[in-house]
Amino acid sequence: MSAETELTATTALLNDIGRRLEGDSVSVAEVSEALGDRGHAAALLLFTLPGLVPLPGVPAGMLFGTVIILMSMQMMAGREALWLPGWLGRRRIGRGVLLACLNGARKPLARLEQWMRPRWPKLAGVHMLRPLSPLVFFMGLLIALPIPFGNVAPAFALIAVSLGVLTRDGVAVGAGMVMAGLSVLVCAGLAFAGLSLAQNL
Repeated sequence: MSAETELTATTALLNDIGRRLEGDSVSVAEVSEALGDRGHAAALLLFTLPGLVPLPGVPAGMLFGTVIILMSMQMMAGREALWLPGWLGRRRIGRGVLLACLNGARKPLARLEQWMRPRWPKLAGVHMLRPLSPLVFFMGLLIALPIPFGNVAPAFALIAVSLGVLTRDGVAVGAGMVMAGLSVLVCAGLAFAGLSLAQNL
């Protein structure tokens, strides 16, 4: 497979997922099933994107952050397919809202992909999924926590990591790891600022 084919794979993934989802609303399990056998890197990208933006009527950060936490545990255990407990898999979100989120991500992802190419192989590829699982766990936890705007930095870190694995770009994976470290500092600062504001009210 050529690098050019791989670099278009992530935006093609979003197009394919959009075609597979049907009905006025979709469950988390249906979104997972739409991925087929694409693996954890694609699932990580797909479930991080909705957690980045507020979705009407859905606690997106908590919902998708929880999915990411469970995914990280399965990555650590070496499980190839994502398993979701029934109570989580049955949670539903509006199909139109989810598609709007995925459609909005296409152009930014396409721009990022233009800069990506296979390099730094020791940091890229599916062999990195297990070593990266603790990072994914903590970023999922930060996304799930009710910190105002606290989901943004860790979500960007996971997007960089997942794109890097999908395109075998170790530079992107490394950038995601650096962003993950910064995310901890950003979320700690936001949490401290929120607590200070609440105490002064």
